[in-house]
Amino acid sequence: MPRSSSWPVRAVISLLLAGALGCSTLSAVPTAAPAAGTAAATLPPASPAALSPEPASPEPGASSTPAPTAAPGDTATPEATPLPPTATAPPEVLLFPILQGGLFGYMDASGQVVIQPQFALAGDFREGLAQVYVNGLFGYIDPSGATVIEPRFELAAQFSDGLALVQIDGLFGYIDPTGAIVIEPQFDGASDFSEGLAFVTPSYEDGGLGGYIDASGEFVIEPQFVYGEAFSEGLAFVTPTYEGGGLGGFINPSGESVIPVQFAHAGPFSEGLALATFIEPSDAPKYGYINPSGEFVIEVQFDGAQPFSEGLAAVEIIQADGTPRVGFINPAGEFVIEPQFLKVGNFSEGLAGVMFQEGGAPLGYGIVDQTGATVIEPQFYSYYGTEPPTFHNGLALVEMEGGKAYINRAGEIVWGPAQ
Repeated sequence: MPRSSSWPVRAVISLLLAGALGCSTLSAVPTAAPAAGTAAATLPPASPAALSPEPASPEPGASSTPAPTAAPGDTATPEATPLPPTATAPPEVLLFPILQGGLFGYMDASGQVVIQPQFALAGDFREGLAQVYVNGLFGYIDPSGATVIEPRFELAAQFSDGLALVQIDGLFGYIDPTGAIVIEPQFDGASDFSEGLAFVTPSYEDGGLGGYIDASGEFVIEPQFVYGEAFSEGLAFVTPTYEGGGLGGFINPSGESVIPVQFAHAGPFSEGLALATFIEPSDAPKYGYINPSGEFVIEVQFDGAQPFSEGLAAVEIIQADGTPRVGFINPAGEFVIEPQFLKVGNFSEGLAGVMFQEGGAPLGYGIVDQTGATVIEPQFYSYYGTEPPTFHNGLALVEMEGGKAYINRAGEIVWGPAQ
C-alpha cells in the first residue's frame, strides 16, 4: 500500500497552518497508511485564502492531509505595506502565530502582540526561528521579528536537529540557522531530520528508492526503500517494495532489520510502543501495539489507533450499530477513559481535546483530563475538518463563533476571535 513521506505533510502543513498546534487526531475513519509518493517536490505554497479549513472527506487508505487552519483574526483592512515589529521578544519568550487583517504576526502567552501582522504566511517557532512567506518566497525570522535568513526558498520547513529542509529550483536540501546551505539541494524528495537522520529520495525515476542521510549529507543507509518514516526511539518503519501489498518493518540507525517486514502500517514508536496493523482483513484492519522487539503487548483489536502520548493512547471501537467511539488506553491495554467520543486529539500538557456526542450527533469540542473528567465543556466548533484543541505551552487554538481563538487551560479566551 503506497505511502507518502513526512514532507510535505509535516513541513508544509506546519507552516501553512500557522498556529494549529501539531495535534494528532483520531476520528471515525480508522488510521490508514498514507498515499503514494515519497514527497511532492512541486507542491506550491497555498494562498492566504486557503488557510480556512473546509469540510472534507479523506479517501480511505490514503494519508489525510489536514486542511490548513489559520490563527485567530478579524476583518480589519491590512496596511498597504508590511508593518515593522512593535516590540522585541527575547528568544526564550513563547510566541504564537496570529492572523489579523489578512496578515500574520505573533503574540505572547498573555495575548500581547509582539510582532505586528506583516507576513503572508507564518509558522511556529522551532529552535529559535520561524518560517515566514514574503513576496512569494520563504525565509526565517527570530523572536524579535528580525529577518535572520532572507526569503529565497520555494518551500521551507521548521528547524529540526539544527537543520531545516528547503527547496530551491524544485530540489530539496538543508540549511543551518545562519541560512548557509550545508546539504546542497539535490533530492526529489526529503524529510526533516530526526535523531540525526533524514529519509531522502535522490530521484523519483528508476523506482524512486530512498535512504537515510546524516547531517553531512552522506548516506548512512543506502537508498533501498520505497517509503521510510522518521526515526523515533531508535527505530524507523520502512517499506522495501510496494509489491505484495507494500508491507514494512523496522530498521535501526545502521540499516539493520530489527522487526521483520510484516505490517501494512506501523509506528512510530512512542513511549516504548508502536501501533501496528496487518494487511488482512483489508476491508476492516485492526490495530494493536508492539514493543521494540516486534512483540504484540496489546493485541490487535481496535478499529483505529494513535501513538501513546503522556501514558495514554487514543483507540477507536466501532459499535454494533456501526457508530464509532473513541477512548484512551494505558500501556497495559486497559481503558482509562471509556470509548465515548467521536473524535479526539492526543494528550498534551495533561489535557486532550475531544468531540462530545449525543446519539451520534456532535456536540462540539471540549477538554478532558487524564481521568476523563471534563475540564472545559463542549462549546467549540466540531464540523468535519476542524481539529481537536491541543494545548501547546499553555494555550490551545479553537474554532468558535466569529473565528479562531486561543484559550488557556481555564477555557478563558486569550486572543480572538474579535481582535
